[in-house]
Amino acid sequence: MNVHQPKEPEVGKPRMLRWLAWMVVIAIGGTVIGAVAAAIFAVMADGLDVRKLLVWLFIGALAIIFIGLRSWLNPINQRPDQMSQWRSQFPAHSEEEIRRFLQIVGETLVLRKASIPKLSPDDRPEDVSRAFGGDGMDLVEMAMAVEREYALELPEDPRAAPQTLGELFAHVTR
Repeated sequence: MNVHQPKEPEVGKPRMLRWLAWMVVIAIGGTVIGAVAAAIFAVMADGLDVRKLLVWLFIGALAIIFIGLRSWLNPINQRPDQMSQWRSQFPAHSEEEIRRFLQIVGETLVLRKASIPKLSPDDRPEDVSRAFGGDGMDLVEMAMAVEREYALELPEDPRAAPQTLGELFAHVTR
């Protein structure tokens, strides 16, 4: 069994693309915020209806609270460490081997390090990706990273492909 760590450039590339995407979003957001601030000051100079401003500020605050709560109340983040479940389901495999697999999956799905041990063998990769705001490309990147790390090809047919992380781990460690 191959126990080397994944190469950093391969794992870091999707992360770099996400950072670039965030920088673009922040730049656009900063531009929008600047334009909104300029509009507010222009309206204030002409005589602003304070009630309208308060309503818009309230709506903005609700949006920020909603986004924060969605992240904070993520069901995976609420779980305890799932390593005991992994060890009981795969007693023939070492904890290091399981952690290595989870690290590959977690990094390609761009999970925080604290969230990676909370992944369960019963979790479906698409559900995990969706729960953390990912998209279909995350799943493709995950499949490619797993194939590269374990030097195998996953089945193309969705019916033959592993459906849960536990099934995927069992498939790649045969």
